Amino acid sequence: MGELASTLAHELNQPLAAITSYTTGALNLLNDPDAQPGEARMTLIREALEKANTQAQRAGHVIRSVHTFTKRREPHREPVESSALIADVVQLAELQANQHFITIKTDIAPDTPPVLADQMMLGQVLLNLTRNAIESMRDMEPSRRTLHIGAGIDPLVPGNVFISVTDRGCGIPQHAREKLFSPFFSTKVDGMGMGLKICRTVVESHGGTLSYADNPGGGTIFRFSLPAAASADRVKA
Repeated sequence: MGELASTLAHELNQPLAAITSYTTGALNLLNDPDAQPGEARMTLIREALEKANTQAQRAGHVIRSVHTFTKRREPHREPVESSALIADVVQLAELQANQHFITIKTDIAPDTPPVLADQMMLGQVLLNLTRNAIESMRDMEPSRRTLHIGAGIDPLVPGNVFISVTDRGCGIPQHAREKLFSPFFSTKVDGMGMGLKICRTVVESHGGTLSYADNPGGGTIFRFSLPAAASADRVKA
């Protein structure tokens, strides 16, 4: 519950801060008619309100997602495209990334098949890994602040699809490696120590694996591998 409350506060704070910024800008334009010519001013106000509306919808989406996440229910498995999953997560994570001047880049192989998964649960896994990656780079020099999210056919496991999150942050301390996926262990001062444990449990419940490795360029690569939809259907049959 502590982890969930922390996540909710964090995810809502970003769109609410953006709404405040956009509406403040619109009000400033309304209160200072000399700031811009009439038509240009109305265009800027319209753009600010449209962006505020987008962020309000995003806040509502976060609340609905958490509500769905906490409901007792059977996982709903359906074919999930990696591109759609990653796009949704990037939209949620990019404001946090922008605050720390971190660039998110994606690389999705065009022939990547869908996976049979609960999209909401898998999205929570990818979002958690992405947030961890962002936090690991926020104090790095600007040249290292790039986050890569990739997906494609897994060359290591036939019939599987991989999704990877690669950062150039501080890496995993040696003393933390053996306990990284243990419950209640965290490398963060205010961490609950359940995020990675839950991520691994969710991935394994989908018949997949979650692992990590050192990034040769510095930082860490987290990677999960799941059966492609057709392979998962054959296993169920």
